[in-house]
Amino acid sequence: MAAGARRRGGRALLASSSLLGGSLLYTTLKPPVRAEAQEPLSTQSLSDRMVQTLGLKSWIDWVVEPADRAGLPPGKLLPDPPETGPSFTHRTLVLSLEDTLVNTEWDRKRGHRTKKRPGLDAFLAHMSQTYEIVIFTSAMSSYAQPIVMRLAEQQPYFEHSLYREHTKYVNGKHIKDLSFLNRDLRKVIIVDTNSVSYSYQPDNAVAIKPWNGDLNDTELIDLIPFLEAIAKEDIQDVREVIRSFHGTNVPEKFRKLRQQALERKKKGTLVGSLVKVPHGVLPVLTPILTRTHAHHAPHVLHAPKAPPKPAETEEKPAKKKTVIELARESGKM
Repeated sequence: MAAGARRRGGRALLASSSLLGGSLLYTTLKPPVRAEAQEPLSTQSLSDRMVQTLGLKSWIDWVVEPADRAGLPPGKLLPDPPETGPSFTHRTLVLSLEDTLVNTEWDRKRGHRTKKRPGLDAFLAHMSQTYEIVIFTSAMSSYAQPIVMRLAEQQPYFEHSLYREHTKYVNGKHIKDLSFLNRDLRKVIIVDTNSVSYSYQPDNAVAIKPWNGDLNDTELIDLIPFLEAIAKEDIQDVREVIRSFHGTNVPEKFRKLRQQALERKKKGTLVGSLVKVPHGVLPVLTPILTRTHAHHAPHVLHAPKAPPKPAETEEKPAKKKTVIELARESGKM
């Protein structure tokens, strides 16, 4: 009876599975290998051998690096940008989803309800005229994709959507590494509420306050003038401009800069900048680039001026006489 129980227990053990990384992994026993047939001992560490034995390498690569999208080369999350003429600059606007564009609430009566942030429709319609819009959320696609598809049905203003599977997983945090977007980072802006998400490229990020359902919120509408100026003034590297806005409220600071530019224009002191601005556009951001370029310009070092030579009419100080000369003058020598 006891032997039968042990046999049943052994079969149960072989059929059991181990839970590792959220996936069920089934193992099977192999017949013992004769000592003379064994391969030399591997120099791999125990953890590496376990990863290889359990077939986890592809899974680990998935959680460390962003998953490649089907049909695209490795390391690219978006297809190549469309070919455009020399007069057109391809710009990309990356938008977070949760608490940036929408807010999801839950209650017992109605369950989950997702609401659009005030001004979302107008914001997307306006920005899609000058930007390629990409939705990039840290939420799993199983949760976020239905919301994205619903938004696309109502307003087809964005061309691509990325999810948690496309983030970089580092130390338990999901980072949106823009270097995998297959886009020129000089022309990419990300709008997000979480600084961790854009910690790899902070100079490409415009922070926005999380939306908690307030119907009087105007954050998206307030961002339009700044993003519009980036395109109209044809900023060649958005990072140089965004860097000067770090630690400030972007819409508020932009309003102040615009007011200063208007005052300078009225006084007739609005001068040109190092960056060409289309005719009829008020240059608000380009003066920032002018100051940046001037700050990094090489300084010319001047040689110190030589001290002025003494005038020829000045009497030269008398030469100090030696002891021997003084003795001869006194007649002692």
